[in-house]
Amino acid sequence: MKKLFTLVLMLTACIASAQSVIYVNALTGNDTNDGLSATTSGTSGPKLSLSGQNGALANAASGDVVSVASGTYNEDVILNKNIVLLKTGSESADFLSFSFSNNAQLLAPKPSTGAFTSDIVTVNNGSSISDAAVLIADNGNVFVQPGTYDESLTLTRSMEITYQGSPSVRDIIVAGAGIEVIFTGKVFVTGSLQLNRPEGGYIVLSSSDIAVQQGATVFPGNGNSYVKTIGAGLLTVPVSSNGLTIIPVGTADLYAPVTLSNSTVSGAADASASVRSAGNMLSFNPDLAEQVNSHIRLEWTLSSSSSLTSSNVRFDYTGAVEPADWASVQNRIVANNTGADWTSGTNVVIGEAFASAQFSSVNGVFAVYSDYANAIQASTRFESVSVYPNPFQDNLRVAIASVSTETIRIQLVDVSGRVVSQSQAILHAGENIVSISDLASVSSGVYFLHLQGVNNDFSLKAVKF
Repeated sequence: MKKLFTLVLMLTACIASAQSVIYVNALTGNDTNDGLSATTSGTSGPKLSLSGQNGALANAASGDVVSVASGTYNEDVILNKNIVLLKTGSESADFLSFSFSNNAQLLAPKPSTGAFTSDIVTVNNGSSISDAAVLIADNGNVFVQPGTYDESLTLTRSMEITYQGSPSVRDIIVAGAGIEVIFTGKVFVTGSLQLNRPEGGYIVLSSSDIAVQQGATVFPGNGNSYVKTIGAGLLTVPVSSNGLTIIPVGTADLYAPVTLSNSTVSGAADASASVRSAGNMLSFNPDLAEQVNSHIRLEWTLSSSSSLTSSNVRFDYTGAVEPADWASVQNRIVANNTGADWTSGTNVVIGEAFASAQFSSVNGVFAVYSDYANAIQASTRFESVSVYPNPFQDNLRVAIASVSTETIRIQLVDVSGRVVSQSQAILHAGENIVSISDLASVSSGVYFLHLQGVNNDFSLKAVKF
């Protein structure tokens, strides 16, 4: 009753200030009706559609109220004028898609999240990206066209947002408990990135970037809210020369932020970071011929502008990869700034759940790892794995002693992360020989042969001559 009373008040306020109210109903409406009544009496009654040739939008003027009854509307709606969009009824009003054009926006009072839902919403420059967040369904897709969106985007449900042409958004606020919002493309944040809300929630970056601009603020998250980086995804934040700079990144399993302090900054500088876990095929201990999860901690990619030349870099890591006994683990913090040599930092400090060191350059790959095979228990059902010939020329053979029957994926990956060969194999308990052919066109160099199954994650170095 309270919700109904509130809705009546909202509708009454809109009627007083708007030109007219047009009603839409998927069950009782007809586009031959005048749309001026919620019930049908002769030709007076609700419209059937929003976007039909004689639907509600065709008969609405800018500033009008369009009142939509709960129901399913099998239509693609183009919102090309400013309207007040209200919903009546206890259920949502579901549409195929919404697309904003002609700088159209939803006027206040705006509908609550979930009142209207659509699997696809497209926003154009001049329209409102926060309107898209209100109209999108759970796990729907929002497409943001190039432009400047000087507003706050509050994320309260899981969705995928594709940024086209690197638009800018003033504020991005993650405020949905347990949500995962996947970003595709690059977006600039000019005001704030807020991950500190108690509701939690995550942003997922794959081959995508969030670039927080100079003068903007990052409110770091915690283990319940951070930016999950996958593949080449990067989070870029401004660097402070007289304080702490926290880049709140992590993997799918754990929060693993980078903290910069005592930084040498000339002018304005920023730093971008991503992190991947031990199971990633590119995370390896450069001193070991055989690569297994138990030998590697975490690996960060940390790049910066040329005006940031040195910093104390602290890497935090918690969660499933944490070794049970720190006293028996010889940790090392190394950096690879040149693509060839790994070098250790200075003033190394190892804590219970962090490692830090001073580096003269903060542009490259940074790793914290252990030489002890038993530091982290590797979950494996391979008794042994070997590859021959090594070095190879046109073909490879992989000998695998398995304790069970399972299907595995085999990838040959170059040092840049590019997969040059991929196949599947069915292993049986006992000795298995898997052949990889057609490698004549593969360039000479160092590769990683990665084997992955349900309970396996194993890598070997292989050299092509």
